[in-house]
Amino acid sequence: MSYYYLYLIKFEDGRFYIGSRKSKVPAKDDVNYWGSPGKVIEHLWEMKKEKHILFESTSISYKDLTDKEKIFIKEGWEKFGKEKCVNKNIGGNIEPQAISKFAKEYYAKKKNPLANLTPEQRTANALKANQGKKMIEFKVRDPNGKIHTAKGIYPFAKKHGLNGASLWEVVRGRYDSYKGWTNIDVDSSTLLTYSEKCSKMVKEGKGLWSKESQEKSKRTLFEKHAKEFHVRSPEGKTYKGKGSGRFAREHGLPISSFRALLRGEKDNCHGWTRV
Repeated sequence: MSYYYLYLIKFEDGRFYIGSRKSKVPAKDDVNYWGSPGKVIEHLWEMKKEKHILFESTSISYKDLTDKEKIFIKEGWEKFGKEKCVNKNIGGNIEPQAISKFAKEYYAKKKNPLANLTPEQRTANALKANQGKKMIEFKVRDPNGKIHTAKGIYPFAKKHGLNGASLWEVVRGRYDSYKGWTNIDVDSSTLLTYSEKCSKMVKEGKGLWSKESQEKSKRTLFEKHAKEFHVRSPEGKTYKGKGSGRFAREHGLPISSFRALLRGEKDNCHGWTRV
């Protein structure tokens, strides 16, 4: 189960930080987590501070949680003053001389990651970063048989409602098809359905059905589920084992009786005892 909560960190000088957190334990037990303002403002972590839980849920989505976080931050502005807020992306008391070394380098290069950019500004920056980059020209066949020639895998994929990474695998020839789109060098009439591919691989012993894959799967399951135990042989030698069935076969013991020994239902099995 995952726990989602919002927290307030109040520093001794009156400044505050509000953050969201996804945790494997309830908020009250997540005592070692103190948020991230120390990554931005170096000396904050040296101050005395208090952590307060503002909200907690096990059913809210992380997106809804971050939306709720913004509301709490604005309420914090009204209660403590906006100048006391140190949330880096939502405005507040960010001191250029106090930020961390990593952030100082970005600040000096005018890449300032602390700016509260709007979605439009972020999009403009992303487009600016892509200017001058060479886009690969490619050809691909759509589900209707029409061949498309374009530049830029990801813009093309987004335009047609496709996943860019999967379409790229089709273009480079690693995938035969993706949602009906195929490489122009592939004859779509010869393509097999997923179930047909699986049946063929089973018969040929390839992929997940190859001997190597089956052995690897067995080893993985064994390591994950086999329990460790300690037993003493009739000669008095102590053994540490893992996997009761395998151990019993290796030592010529009846599996059911040996497992009964390990469960405590028997005192010994052919002279073997629990340690």
